[in-house]
Amino acid sequence: DARKGDILFFRIEGKGKVQYHSMIAAGTYDGRIMLIYHTGKKDIIKRVDAGYLKGSGAFDPDARNERFLGVFRFRILE
Repeated sequence: DARKGDILFFRIEGKGKVQYHSMIAAGTYDGRIMLIYHTGKKDIIKRVDAGYLKGSGAFDPDARNERFLGVFRFRILE
């Protein structure tokens, strides 16, 4: 249910440390929610359909994914 400007947060645990990751909802394209995120590799930012992340256990934006913390909206965007 993400809308343009919303931020999706993920919490990843492994090797004794916790990392937080975020993605920005960039609106819709052909009815699909598009997300922007930094891949972790130098200078690489991707814009993908949220469905692209379904195959990723860690970054699947689904309420059943325990690593997915949810969708948040800045109040100034309302």
